[in-house]
Amino acid sequence: MSVVLVQWWCKFFALVELMVDHHCQMLIRLQCCIENSWSQNYDTGHWPENFDLTCFTQRLLLVCTGIKMDHPNLNLSSYHPVCKQIVDALKADSCWFEAFEHEAVRTSEEAAATREDYTLRQGAKAIIISVKRKAADVTKPSHAMLVFPADEKFNAKKVKAALGVKDVRFATVEMVAELTGGVEPGGVPPFGNLFGLDVYVAPELLQLEKIVFNAGDRRFSLGMTVKDYQKLVNPTVLNML
Repeated sequence: MSVVLVQWWCKFFALVELMVDHHCQMLIRLQCCIENSWSQNYDTGHWPENFDLTCFTQRLLLVCTGIKMDHPNLNLSSYHPVCKQIVDALKADSCWFEAFEHEAVRTSEEAAATREDYTLRQGAKAIIISVKRKAADVTKPSHAMLVFPADEKFNAKKVKAALGVKDVRFATVEMVAELTGGVEPGGVPPFGNLFGLDVYVAPELLQLEKIVFNAGDRRFSLGMTVKDYQKLVNPTVLNML
């Protein structure tokens, strides 16, 4: 982006300040929004390489006007109930998100083809594992959720070492259904907290700005920011790749 556009935004911010100068708290929130999105590239006259203008504008709209991106035409009645749970959680916390309705997909590659502006790596792959623990830890949960970039592969050896357990393996289809209330494999969202599961996330995923995932149904995906994901799920970082 050119310096001219940066200057235009500066004038816009000045106008906003004049309009709401009696709302100090709003100005503080606006400043935080700018700092989180703009980084330190102002002096160069360019936006940061990973700057998302659409996401920034929608957040700015929320800060300045209180208008939420509520996706009023989103009808979730035909999807698994967990889809609505996640969308409701995003709305309740004023999180930016975008929704994708598409044909049923199961693999990460199929899912990536349905989502414009997202790479395969931005896909948040969520798998549920069965954990065989050591004798001293038998009271700890026997299942957990792993979340990592969709272009990576499950590495049982590294996960076993990182968790300090005797063995790990994919949970069976029947067990996944039991734990998630009937979510099909390929549709499991990275919100293991909704199912009472401990959630472990690869640090590589947290280096991204946005992620996208099947949100409880093979026909429905959500994109959101990594920061909001961390805030809502509070996963444990685990070196698993």
